[in-house]
Amino acid sequence: MTCRFDFDPVNNILRYTWDGNLTDALLLEGDANGRKLLAARPPCRGILDFSRVTRVDASSQTIQRIASKPPAYGPGQTVILVAPEDVVYGLSRMFVAVAESRRPRVQVVRTMDEAYRLLHVDSPQFSPVGISEASATKV
Repeated sequence: MTCRFDFDPVNNILRYTWDGNLTDALLLEGDANGRKLLAARPPCRGILDFSRVTRVDASSQTIQRIASKPPAYGPGQTVILVAPEDVVYGLSRMFVAVAESRRPRVQVVRTMDEAYRLLHVDSPQFSPVGISEASATKV
């Protein structure tokens, strides 16, 4: 399982993409690395893409722990969780329920097309970004 990051400077979106087995450790690592990337750039919108998750070994306690943290994207930023599979969709809805008072602009959808529609994006232009870029410069 990996979590990689891409940024679309045209539409101002940081996307997290998870592949493979979703575990507590990888969720926490992805959250920590995403927070580093977000701290190194002006506020942007977000997509957390779980479309490539093949198995879920993450606990509801970890979801609640991450949801209880202060928002990383900044006030008023829209964040879309893309969760096509029922288990990930349910965990994503739990995240929204726990975090909604601090993150009123977080939504869960089933497809990337739905996420792009909600963000009013026609032609996303994502390029990979590495966590090392967060410590090197402010983007």
